[in-house]
Amino acid sequence: MWKFPIFIILASLPTISPLSTPQPVRTIAVCGGGITGLSCAKSLSKHTDAKIIVFDPTLPPSTSIVGGGIQLNGGASILRSILDENEFTSFKHKMNPMKEIVSRSFVKDEAELLRIDVDSTLKSFASAKDLVRPDGGTDSFTVMRCTLLEALYDSVKKCSNVEVVTEGVIGVEEVKEGEAHKFNVLTTASPPQPFDLVVGCDGVSSKVKSFVSPNTKAIYSNIRISWAVSAPSMENNETRLEQFFGDGGYALKGTYGYGSGGEKCKMAVLVYREGRRVGKRGEEGVEDENSSWNASPSSSSPSSSFSSRLTSFGLPSEPFSNVATPDATYFDLGVYFHNPFQAWVKGHSGSNNTAVVLCGDAAHAMPPFLGQGANQGIRDADVLARTVARYNKEVEAGNSELNGSLLERLEGYRSKRWAQTTQITLKSVFLGYLEVGGGPLSDFRDNFFSFAGKVGLAKYIWVDGATPKPRVGEAGATKGFNLIESLEKGKLFLEALTDPAKYMDDE
Repeated sequence: MWKFPIFIILASLPTISPLSTPQPVRTIAVCGGGITGLSCAKSLSKHTDAKIIVFDPTLPPSTSIVGGGIQLNGGASILRSILDENEFTSFKHKMNPMKEIVSRSFVKDEAELLRIDVDSTLKSFASAKDLVRPDGGTDSFTVMRCTLLEALYDSVKKCSNVEVVTEGVIGVEEVKEGEAHKFNVLTTASPPQPFDLVVGCDGVSSKVKSFVSPNTKAIYSNIRISWAVSAPSMENNETRLEQFFGDGGYALKGTYGYGSGGEKCKMAVLVYREGRRVGKRGEEGVEDENSSWNASPSSSSPSSSFSSRLTSFGLPSEPFSNVATPDATYFDLGVYFHNPFQAWVKGHSGSNNTAVVLCGDAAHAMPPFLGQGANQGIRDADVLARTVARYNKEVEAGNSELNGSLLERLEGYRSKRWAQTTQITLKSVFLGYLEVGGGPLSDFRDNFFSFAGKVGLAKYIWVDGATPKPRVGEAGATKGFNLIESLEKGKLFLEALTDPAKYMDDE
């Protein structure tokens, strides 16, 4: 048996930095002042006394139409908890309640595929109990992106431990100052500033993500989305979201809250596959993601293009005539698929008590086909803030048996949120390609949605997106997710595909 001196064995082992003495997180940089970034700053301010600086050159947010409308459900219940009561009440009055979802097909004859009553659906699922208010109402709304940003910004500005710096972040670097191990935030103007924790909320083109998880590439899906947003009006009071399925594309129409005076915007969305090739961002012939929501120039006649695209997929233009007008605001975006298996957290080489972490689109940009991007970003922000707060509380209390270092806690945040956001992302990818299918795929899609509506599967899919962590079997709920029931639905679905007439209405 070979024997080696112990010093040779020890020298051959990898170098492991000793654990540094636990220190509370005192300084936090929030890079990005969008929905996730402002939600993160507000939640961190509510749960910790750390000094927080938000970096974003676009703040304060514009009150004009920048970006489309969003659905708020799970995110609304979190905003209710982190905003002051008066702030949320004021914001609620600006939102538009979403009461119904209706899907129709126009591939052959006009046919209703499914209809979801939002209030009764949320009340029937145990997993959605947090979305049902004590007064019997539900947290399901539609609101313009700019309106939500304005409400969050106004709230953040009132926080005594939050500072807003209107500079863009261009990078992050690891530094050591004496015994302190920090991360510098590099901006477009100011000298580097050191922080205990850097949170990347800077979206799909995140500079922070480039530091945490370099060389990650987004793939263009060959799916494009065109938005048409009407000018705000007091006459827009519709509480229904309508889907119109055609051959190779589909459209969505709804009303979204905008102003404190009750003004609302109508919005139409057209989703379709185009002829450009699938490829990585930046490659020749691959469309831009337009993550900055740059409006289409009026010189390109976007209203005419929108209407002609509708008819090219066999969709009626009349329901959109009061939205896709020459004076509407138009946006055109490419849908990219982002790698869900990238790292979210990076620790300091000399300490496990300082770190960089991703949040929202920077961590898990998802296709918009389940309407969950903003909701999941707000949820990330809340979970992250509570994670940091629990760590600080244990350190400050002198707990000698900490339940993990800051780095380990952040990995726990990532594990929890990754599982939930990845399943939503994968469902969105599936739905995206299903919904824009042409030819035989459009028949498959219509059969799928019709079947899903008849057996309740559509309700489950929608609620599961709004509340991605079901709590099954809780008291007071009449229905929750049941594995055996879902397998039975899967069996029925396969039967419906092979013999669709069996499950169609007689009329």
